[in-house]
Amino acid sequence: MAEKINYYQVLGIPRSASQSEVKNAYRRLAKERHPDHPSGSEEEFGRLQEANAVLSDPERRRRHDEALDLAHAADQLAGLNLDFG
Repeated sequence: MAEKINYYQVLGIPRSASQSEVKNAYRRLAKERHPDHPSGSEEEFGRLQEANAVLSDPERRRRHDEALDLAHAADQLAGLNLDFG
């Protein structure tokens, strides 16, 4: 994908995940990746927070899904050898 973060991958959930699944995945991963945890990091934790914020808001989630679809379509078109000459 053309440099677009896939928040579903960040949380390790399918695109069809329910709000409850989003919340549970976020909570589980936040415990593991919190900066105060030995294996945690601020960068990973921040990405988790951003993913949760986007996927928990229906409007932001819809826009994220549209952006993923557009990025996927652009990647597929970029792979085609279109010769109009």
